Amino acid sequence: MIRRPPRSTLSSSSAASDVYKRQGIDCVNPHSKTGGYIVYSTCSVTVEENEAVINYALNHRYVKIVETGVQVGVSGVIAYKKYRFPASMKLARRVYPHVHNMDAVSYTHLRAHETRHDLVCRLLLEKKKKKKK
Repeated sequence: MIRRPPRSTLSSSSAASDVYKRQGIDCVNPHSKTGGYIVYSTCSVTVEENEAVINYALNHRYVKIVETGVQVGVSGVIAYKKYRFPASMKLARRVYPHVHNMDAVSYTHLRAHETRHDLVCRLLLEKKKKKKK
């Protein structure tokens, strides 16, 4: 990553953008050719736009945080003001402009996993295919 010249920008997270972020996570298919991986990344380091959205995904979707394989930045936040996040949030990464001399960014590598229902459906389909042969 290359740091851009400093400029004054402020952005706020609206309810609509949070919905879009969550819908993006909803689209992850554990049976895709890539294995259901998604990189959740924002150009901000606010807890509300990063760890809070990831925590929502962990609690409401069938995803888990996995190693990014990139060690740029510092670990994700597990406690901030009223927020408390699981220990796996340490696998998320944050890049701070004043520390890393790069633009602010937060990134987390998620992987969708099968639910019990998905597993049963997949096994039944496989069994049905074997009977046809």
